[in-house]
Amino acid sequence: MAKSISKKDTVFGITQDKSFAEKNIPTGAKKISSIIHGGPGSGRDIKMFIDRPAIEALYSASKFSPQGKAQLNYVGIEIDTWVRADGSTFEVWKIISAPPKSAI
Repeated sequence: MAKSISKKDTVFGITQDKSFAEKNIPTGAKKISSIIHGGPGSGRDIKMFIDRPAIEALYSASKFSPQGKAQLNYVGIEIDTWVRADGSTFEVWKIISAPPKSAI
């Protein structure tokens, strides 16, 4: 059974308070839905690979932000499901977006 992560979020394995993501939500906005697919408590075999140029682009964008953050716009997730020779499956997730920019 999947374990629920209720009080903390993890971003690339680094635990953050839930308020971390919500600091950039406009005042007065109300959450109407939340979906978690996968994650460390799901028990699913999901992998995401981030290459050095992508990491460097995020880091470079964050250096010029007063908040020290990179921002991705038009974000999506591409999910490919693979089957091994033994019949077991795994997923590879890819974050897709416009190029990173400095968060304001």
